[in-house]
Amino acid sequence: MTTPLLPLLNLPFVGDTATWAIMTLHGGALFEAHGPYQRRTARTRTTILTQAGPLDISIPIRTAHALLYRDTRLNYDTDWDRQLMYALKTAYNSTPFFEFFEQDISAVVRRRHEFLWDFNCEILNLIASLAGLHLTFSETTSFAPPQDGRPDLRIAIETKFAQRIHDLCQTVPYTQIFGQPYTDRPFTPFLSMLDLLFNMGPECRPILKQMTSPQC
Repeated sequence: MTTPLLPLLNLPFVGDTATWAIMTLHGGALFEAHGPYQRRTARTRTTILTQAGPLDISIPIRTAHALLYRDTRLNYDTDWDRQLMYALKTAYNSTPFFEFFEQDISAVVRRRHEFLWDFNCEILNLIASLAGLHLTFSETTSFAPPQDGRPDLRIAIETKFAQRIHDLCQTVPYTQIFGQPYTDRPFTPFLSMLDLLFNMGPECRPILKQMTSPQC
């Protein structure tokens, strides 16, 4: 039996549900470990759902010219780690599973990692564990286009190209605390994986699997 090729992705900060659906379908991801850092991408941003609607939350970094992603340092001049957990608690404190996962996520956020890459790796692995997803994550050994036919979805890390991954998935509504049946707001698709995790807990996997087909 041929081992399926893991899709080539850029490591996100949390990642949206479409990215997680693709990783679940293929059993993991190969992350680009030698590419440059780019500002205003999903490397430092994720979108949660609040009472006022979707909200982008981000983490600050120390910028430098032509910096590689894995050499990019986090910036702790502000207490963004506390603000991040406050934003999550404000948005999701009433969801069924927030109280079960809050301490584990807070422990990673408050650890004060030096590098963005290390922080994102730990968050990603934690979410996979909390969601009961058995995924394989690996890293590239050089910066080059894949030569083995695996899906190359690295560009989807940029907001303007996120549709590349969304188009591979279908919308599968689930209960959102600021959506139906609690409010008149229609379902908001492709939010942060944290939205799915806090609202649905152990039901994450079947929902993610429904979002994709073997052709993805």
